[in-house]
Amino acid sequence: MKKFFILLSIGLCFTFTLYAQQNSEIKRYVQDLKYGTSDFRFKAAQALVKIKDKSTVPALMEALKDENVNVRCFAVLALGEIGDTFTVPTLLQVLKNENADVRWCAAEALGKIGDNSAVPALIEALKDGDGNVRFIAAEALRNIGDTSAVPALIESLKDEGGSRVSAAYALFKFGDASGIPVLIEALKDKNSDLRLYSSRSLGKIGDTSSLEALTYVAENDSDKTVRNAAEEAINKIKVKSSGKK
Repeated sequence: MKKFFILLSIGLCFTFTLYAQQNSEIKRYVQDLKYGTSDFRFKAAQALVKIKDKSTVPALMEALKDENVNVRCFAVLALGEIGDTFTVPTLLQVLKNENADVRWCAAEALGKIGDNSAVPALIEALKDGDGNVRFIAAEALRNIGDTSAVPALIESLKDEGGSRVSAAYALFKFGDASGIPVLIEALKDKNSDLRLYSSRSLGKIGDTSSLEALTYVAENDSDKTVRNAAEEAINKIKVKSSGKK
């Protein structure tokens, strides 16, 4: 019993020391973020992305005004990792920032937090002039999982810019039959990732109307991964249509 209490004391002492060290480190990063040089502020914001400590939220919110765009980006990403819904209204404003890098960071953060109130703004971001922003906005909508985004994601499959692949991937999660015609059309696209996720989405939806197009892909696509995905989709549809589980 005495040995147990000795070990317990050692364990508690170690835990307290570790906590004190981490707390001291967080305070130092917060100070650097507030008062350091541009380089120190940037490194502090990067570190706080990994630490994910809620006590740093006020300092990170203030850092959204930083003159250094990299500091602003990592402050936004850190808020996303922390995941406090209190920050969502502010991040929605950041999503309108004039800098495209800051906007895609805001879209990613909102996707991480996963609050449904961000869905309308992220749907609007699917029309952003920057392809990276559109791509991350589609990813964020997939992460949030609100089905009200499906029509906008289907429309994004027609986008010649950066969001088509992530839109197809998002539609794979939703499995909504309204996307079938556009997904079938996407099977002809030169982008192999788009063909891959379109095949998987059609397999999840499980409608026999896509069998002909998937069969052609399974037999003729130049990419083996896409052919395999189409074959798997065909099998899923056949199982579903036969009433098997």
